Amino acid sequence: MPTFDFFYDPVPFQYRVDPMTGLTTHRVWMKRTDQLGRLVAYVDIDQLKTVNDFHSLHAGDAVVRGLANRLDVYRRQHEHLYRLGGDEFLLVHSRNLPVEAARARSKALRQLWLEPFAFEGTGIQITAGIVVTIVDDLNLETFWEKLRDLMLQNKKQGRNQLLFA
Repeated sequence: MPTFDFFYDPVPFQYRVDPMTGLTTHRVWMKRTDQLGRLVAYVDIDQLKTVNDFHSLHAGDAVVRGLANRLDVYRRQHEHLYRLGGDEFLLVHSRNLPVEAARARSKALRQLWLEPFAFEGTGIQITAGIVVTIVDDLNLETFWEKLRDLMLQNKKQGRNQLLFA
């Protein structure tokens, strides 16, 4: 059970909900104190800048909104989904999810971007990197830095990579 009340949280409402996707923002995730020991899947769209440059910023926004919608549909009832910013998302699995089940769910995440994203009569194909790890630090700022470092390692391996750490 979260240790904060969503409606009385010190994070102002306009910072709780991402206006582009409607997802809960990273600011709310950073305030949660019940994350230790949870498995998370960190998703970062590969080369979104290329989509923005080749198609337009509106196309990039459509891809971000589309992936947010697909992730939200994919999310199970007891999982939490956050938009961390830009092209990054965090899926927090339920506390009792076995590691092997998390591996299978994370591999299935890749299916979410196999179908192109529609934008003005065209399909935009993307890939994304995924890092799956356990929240191992009560200081979520420190853990966030670890997640970003792991994603950088993952991205060095190429596009559409899945890293379990």
